[in-house]
Amino acid sequence: MQDSDSHSVSGTERKLDCSSTLPDEILEKIFFELPLYDVMKLSLVCKRWNVVSRSNSVWQKFVPRNCGIHLPKADTQYGVFRKLWMNSLQIGTERWFPNPLPDLVDYDTALREEEREESGEMVESKCVLYLRLNQEYPLTTDGLNRDDSVMVETVQAIFDEFGHVQDLQVNPLIHDAKSAMECSCFPDKKFAMGLVLHCLESQHFLEFKRDPDRDDPELDEEGYRVKMQDDQKINRLDDKLFNQIRTILVGKNNRLVCYDLNDGCYGNTFTYARHLVLSDTAAVYCVEYYETFFD
Repeated sequence: MQDSDSHSVSGTERKLDCSSTLPDEILEKIFFELPLYDVMKLSLVCKRWNVVSRSNSVWQKFVPRNCGIHLPKADTQYGVFRKLWMNSLQIGTERWFPNPLPDLVDYDTALREEEREESGEMVESKCVLYLRLNQEYPLTTDGLNRDDSVMVETVQAIFDEFGHVQDLQVNPLIHDAKSAMECSCFPDKKFAMGLVLHCLESQHFLEFKRDPDRDDPELDEEGYRVKMQDDQKINRLDDKLFNQIRTILVGKNNRLVCYDLNDGCYGNTFTYARHLVLSDTAAVYCVEYYETFFD
């Protein structure tokens, strides 16, 4: 009787541990099909799974591969992703990695300094690109659904991180997640890239001073620049960097969401506007703020 019970337990153990008969290559292929959060838990199962789950073949699909992206150095794909994760911004259960394009950071910084020198104004504008490392929320389809508690909670996390405006004690239009969702929209690709360009192309007020008849850069319906003649090329953002931003943000995404995180107020001494354009792969945070010092 004891032998029979012992044999039964042993058989159960063998049945539960069927993965022990599989070679590492097969386990890797199985792990590769799992979503990110499941892969992150594999290391807790046993020592073997811990080792196999960290292989390059499992993690390669989670490491961004867009042109121009600067990735941290590490010996393995798991190590690269871990560094991205640890240096990212937490939004709910998602992680957003900031400033993956060094050329964009350098361009944005140089532009602000030039504007400060030429205009005599304090410029606190910025444009930040974030990579969504794990897409947990269907923001591009449900991101304005105020009846969905998960969406409201997620957008509240976005608003808390990006939407505060210290200069106004009261914002009558946008003051929390639901009001931000009400004032926001699902833009097309042309609108989304136009908004990004508006933030990046010399802030318009300087170009307006130089050339009051200047037209905004023309985009087609897919958010690509319409080719211009050489004498028309007065844009500061070069085509290479523009295309990198567009590829990361838009790529093959068919839907985007644009959150207006304040009411875009224009006051006597300052101007500000805060927008966040989100796709399945990335987000671009645009801030425009100028404060004029009067004699």
